[in-house]
Amino acid sequence: AYANFSTSNLQGTIQNNLGDIQLANASAQVNLAYSGFLGNDFNDTSNYANFFKQGINGVAFDLGGTYRFKEANSDKYIVSAGLSVKNIGGMSYKDDTNTSIDYNLNVGNFPTLDLNQFESATSLTEVEEILSQPQNAQFFQKTKTSASFKVKLPTTINAYADFKLTHKFYATA
Repeated sequence: AYANFSTSNLQGTIQNNLGDIQLANASAQVNLAYSGFLGNDFNDTSNYANFFKQGINGVAFDLGGTYRFKEANSDKYIVSAGLSVKNIGGMSYKDDTNTSIDYNLNVGNFPTLDLNQFESATSLTEVEEILSQPQNAQFFQKTKTSASFKVKLPTTINAYADFKLTHKFYATA
């Protein structure tokens, strides 16, 4: 299962007037995506059995290695170094209950977008309904809607080196 509400290239001004929070002079690309039951309730933890029943396919793997330069005729090392690349791959979601919607956000100086209306949302379907309301539709223009989408994993590179300084002390970086 998957859920995402993201924005990229967000530029704008957030105005807070005694708890009345407004977004003005803003532009961004917004993505709202969810897989099946995760769009229905952020707090419903009773249906974990459905977690893997959302038409998920994908491949992921890690690569890594360690090199050790040892002292002559000893198991003790002078330098130990390692490198790994983790979370290589991605997942694809193909199911009728999946949703992915891209929006262009454009808010001028007046009227502004009331951010307080999102405070009580308990699901991504509620957020989607708020974005579609007439007072908000002027700010959010749908650019793409799909029932299938791909997600890349957050690939990371890790490296380390451990150097022998003296008989009992090592420095690690």
